[in-house]
Amino acid sequence: MTPALATASPPDLRHVPFRSLRASLGAMASRGETSGPRVEATRAALEWQSNRATLMKMGFTEDQAEDLADVIEQKAAQAAEAEAVAR
Repeated sequence: MTPALATASPPDLRHVPFRSLRASLGAMASRGETSGPRVEATRAALEWQSNRATLMKMGFTEDQAEDLADVIEQKAAQAAEAEAVAR
């Protein structure tokens, strides 16, 4: 593996088209991959895009919607972590 490939970060899935993410999720499921880091990252990106689209329909600008979608994502992660600790 070349050094450039070893240090490359994964792509930001939030800016991959929604249809492509749905297709990727379906392809993973058809291969039996229904859990794991790739599936979770794809689901998180789909949720972020869904939140962003809803906020934009509510009248927020694209930048505002993205910022709010980021906050929603952070709060959801905190709530999930707190729930996991409580168990």
